[in-house]
This record gives sequence, structure tokens and C-alpha cells, in this order.
Amino acid sequence: MSEKQRSSKAAAASVADNDNTVTDAMLTSTTTAKKRQRDADVGTERRAREDENDEDEDEDEDEDEIGEIDLLRAERDQRRAVEQDDDEDDENEGEDEEAEGDEKEEADFDTLNAEFDFCDPSEGDFQGVKLLLHEWQLSKNFNLSQLAQCVCEQGNIGSIIKADSGKDGEGQGGEGDDDDDAALCGVLTLLNFQQYQDTFGCLKQIRSYILEKAKKHASAEDQATLDGLLKPSSPTYEGGKKACVGLLVNERYINLPPSLIPPLYQTMWDDVKWSLETPECPEDEKQHYHFTHFVGISKFYRDPTAGGGAAGGAPKGKKKKKRQKTDTADGSGSSGGGGGDAVYVKFEDEVFVKNATLTFEFPTSKSVRMTSRESAGASQSFPEYKLVYVVPYSKLPSLTAAMKEIAPPLPTQNK
Repeated sequence: MSEKQRSSKAAAASVADNDNTVTDAMLTSTTTAKKRQRDADVGTERRAREDENDEDEDEDEDEDEIGEIDLLRAERDQRRAVEQDDDEDDENEGEDEEAEGDEKEEADFDTLNAEFDFCDPSEGDFQGVKLLLHEWQLSKNFNLSQLAQCVCEQGNIGSIIKADSGKDGEGQGGEGDDDDDAALCGVLTLLNFQQYQDTFGCLKQIRSYILEKAKKHASAEDQATLDGLLKPSSPTYEGGKKACVGLLVNERYINLPPSLIPPLYQTMWDDVKWSLETPECPEDEKQHYHFTHFVGISKFYRDPTAGGGAAGGAPKGKKKKKRQKTDTADGSGSSGGGGGDAVYVKFEDEVFVKNATLTFEFPTSKSVRMTSRESAGASQSFPEYKLVYVVPYSKLPSLTAAMKEIAPPLPTQNK
């Protein structure tokens, strides 16, 4: 074989080898591409399956979320229903408790008992007496403490009313009956002007107050009578008769039972009698207890809807006129005085006015809103007036009996 043939054969072999190499490379490339395609297909299929699984999971999650929301809504509705039931129960319970409270209050009103004692005034009652005497603050300079002290130091004449419900002591004889625990709710006494005028300047102030008001609001005849009765020395009346005049100090809470008042005046009468008869009272002191008259200062209101006398006219007790019922400041339903339009705070003032030696009145700057029959239930402003009266002391027993007849009854209790 020639060299050329060998070279051609070698070249052919080399080409063949190259062809085989190319073919193998092509086969390998084709196989790799198919494998890649297959892997891609497998990946695509896998991802599709995963997407399906994810969608299923999302659907399951959505279903679970919807189910949870429904459950929460159901729990919320149930909780609201329970709260509403609780609120209704609380409301019903509150109404029941309120009803029970009302029933208890009614029961307490039905069963509340208070004991009232008439006690001799003492220095320990000073603060309570001063509180009751606030109406006697006649001017800015008036010494109210002196008046309270004078009342408390005169233990032989006059009484103070003390009330004790007995709750602490559970009835009579218990701790609740201690005078220190009792409430002071009234005072009545008679102070001789001459006896105390040098000791307590307040008596001089009261005398001057009465005489000054009489000059402006009383008749000339009444002024002359008062000048004689209230002389600082040797008082006289009815043309020169020796007078012994006492100042009636009468104050109490307006809701005090009216039935206590007549016995209170009777007790004062008995105190004066005892002071005159007992050897325990010095003779120089007894001379001040031969009372001929007593002077009172009180307040009342005028009904502006009534057709009685003018506001400046005194409710003269001697003039008999038709009695007119009105609602008093303490709800007692006392009748009016001479003008028919006087509304008394203390019902016994009506008795004093009708039996007085003299009376006069004057307006104050105060007023109170009340109703009367003439106003058809509408509230009206009732102006306040001060009333001064002088009554013969000897009439006190008969006046006490008259008080019993007109004393307003106690309010009835519903059984």
C-alpha cells in the first residue's frame, strides 16, 4: 500500500472517527435535550400538582377560616344574649331592691316610735337652745347667746323638749334614753323683763325693739299700754296697777306633734305656781313670778289670694270674723286671724290673738311660697310678718284648753 493510500485511509479513518465522535456528540446532545425536556415536563407536572394541592389547601384554609368566623359570630351572639339576660336580671333585681327599700321605708315609718320628754333647761342645753332661737336674731347687734344663756340658767320655770327614738337603746330604759343622745326640738319659758334686765342686756334690746316697732305700726292707745307694761321700773297697766310682765320664749321645730303643745303650756303654768309656793325659792325671787301679762313675738304669713284685711292691719283677735282654712307653714291647716288671711306658723298664736289685750304686726323682707284653696293649687308668694301680742297671764289655763280643741291632728298612717 502506497504511502498515499495509507494516508488517505488514515484520513478516512480519522474522518470516520470524527464522524463517530460527532454522531456520539449529537446523540449525547439529543439525549441530554430529551432528558431536559422530560425533566421539564416532570417539573411542570409536579408544579401543576403542587398548584392543585396549594389550591386545595387554600380552599381548605378558606373553609376553615369561614368556619372559624362563623364560630366567633355564634359565640359573640351567644355572649350578647347572655349579657342582655344579665342586664335584664340586674334591672329586675334593682327594681326589686328599690321596691323592697320603699316597703322598708314604709315599714320604718309605720314602726318608728319617738319619746318626747319635758326637761328642765340646763347649761348643757345651750347650743341646742341657741339653735332653736335663730328667729330671735332681731338685729345684727342682738346678743342671741345671752338670750340662750338666760333660758338655760332659769331651771325652775320653763321646759325644753327632747326627742329620743330609742333605736340605740332598743326601747325604754336602754342607752338610747340618755339625755345626751336625745335631740332638743323645742323650748318654752317665761322670762321676767325686770328680773334679768341688769344681768342680760338682751332683755333690754328686746324691750327697745318692741317699743320702736310699736311707734311705727301700733295705735296710739296700744303704744301707751306698752309703754306702761314695759317700763324699766315699776311697770303699770290699767291706770296704775302694778304689772309683772314676762317675755314668752316659744320656739320649736315645725314638725313637732301638735298634741305636745297644750301640755307644754300647762307645765309652764305649773312651774310658776311651784316657784311661788315652794320654800326652795327665795322670797326676793318670788316677787318676779307674780305675772300679770306675757308678751310674745311670733311670725305668720299672709295669703295674697284671700280677700281679708289689708297687709298693714293687725289680725285683731277681738273681732269675730268667719274662720278661713288655709295651709299653714307646718301643714297643720290652722285658720286665719281677724283679717281672715293670716297663716300662723304656730297654731296657738291664733288663740293668743283672739284673747290678747293688744296686737300689732309689721312686715319683714322675707316670704315663702305656698298654696291655698283660692289659688287653685298654684304656688303663691306669701309675705312674712312679725306679730307682737300682749295676753293676760291669768287666761293661760283657759287658753291651754282652747289649744287642745284646735290642735291639728297627727297625720294618719296607711295600714
